[in-house]
Amino acid sequence: MKLFVLGGSKHKGEYEGIKYDYSKIYVPAPMEQSEIKKGQAGVDMRAVPEVFEQIEKMNFAQPVFCEVDTELRALGGGNARETVVSIKQVTPKS
Repeated sequence: MKLFVLGGSKHKGEYEGIKYDYSKIYVPAPMEQSEIKKGQAGVDMRAVPEVFEQIEKMNFAQPVFCEVDTELRALGGGNARETVVSIKQVTPKS
């Protein structure tokens, strides 16, 4: 899928004896405008650790248009989440 990407982050460490290693990308999300809501919202999408390596050289002065590939990945405990497995900057078509 093609998305505008606002940025990314890397998360690696250990919490209560459980090791973790993943990335996140941040993308714009629609927000209904109202008297109490103005502007834009964003959401994070979980990603494999290698995704951060793919985006760390991108310039995020403005949102970057990217081709993003996802897979449903098991998180343990019977839970699964759509996870970004690759990302590549592309040129938007006019």
